[in-house]
Amino acid sequence: MARHARATPPAAEGATLVEHSKIKITSLNLPQQLTLEGLLDYLEEHSGRRLIAQPLTDSQGLELSGVRLSTADTDYVFYPTATSEPHREHILLRGFIQTALLGGSKGISSSDLETLMPDLGHDQVGPVLPVDPATSDRTLEAEVLATLVGERLVWPSLPQLPTMDGVLEELKPLRESLAAASGRASFLGYFDTASSRLYRTVIEISDAALALRPYSSPGVDRLARTAARRAGRSAEMADAFVEAACLEAARRARFVRPAGFATAAGPAGAQDYATEVSRLRRVAALHQSRELHALVDSAA
Repeated sequence: MARHARATPPAAEGATLVEHSKIKITSLNLPQQLTLEGLLDYLEEHSGRRLIAQPLTDSQGLELSGVRLSTADTDYVFYPTATSEPHREHILLRGFIQTALLGGSKGISSSDLETLMPDLGHDQVGPVLPVDPATSDRTLEAEVLATLVGERLVWPSLPQLPTMDGVLEELKPLRESLAAASGRASFLGYFDTASSRLYRTVIEISDAALALRPYSSPGVDRLARTAARRAGRSAEMADAFVEAACLEAARRARFVRPAGFATAAGPAGAQDYATEVSRLRRVAALHQSRELHALVDSAA
């Protein structure tokens, strides 16, 4: 399902879009204590349509970042399972905001539809689309709205975080490295608060990691796991070392070979935002280590 990413608008245009999106969210009169379930209930009532989230299994071999489709009265978003809970929530926000709040456009192929829902007749289905940011003006607007709403969903975790500016600097090299390899646009410049920029950083790292999964190598996973064990790393640091090595190997492979089919499960990620930020800080630190780059060199 090849497609071209929309060029990222200038930061000034993006900042204007953020301000317009804030006005739109205010007009929705959402509750202060917002949950994903509460938002989906609201969107169902607002749109008069059923909204159903379903896991997208690796065996279906489709968009790792999610797929959305519509029938006459129901919108579906298929989401990846091998990622963190905050990222899964963002993908669902991105998809359901596109379908229930903003509408859709062109669809994907009939063969992909059969893979997703083999028992559903083609005459029952409207547009079937990838859940990706910035492939059109409408999906860009949905991405900004999803970011603003997603940041509200993780508000309870914010007091647990260290100084956000410091964390942003720690994560910056990993975000930039993965984004450059995956071809994903960055919208960090649209947002002017540290909390929004940190949320975007977490999402953009996660999006890029999923996009690079087809270039992953099970051999690097095994080598890194063995090296971490021999170095006596703790379980948390061993997991971070393995993930960082796999990401670096996939990043390099992206430039030298075609994508394969990602059969090995990727890291599940954390179940809450503060824990996910801590996990990514470990991955980012190890991703720059000489030991890791020497290991990936040896596996090439």
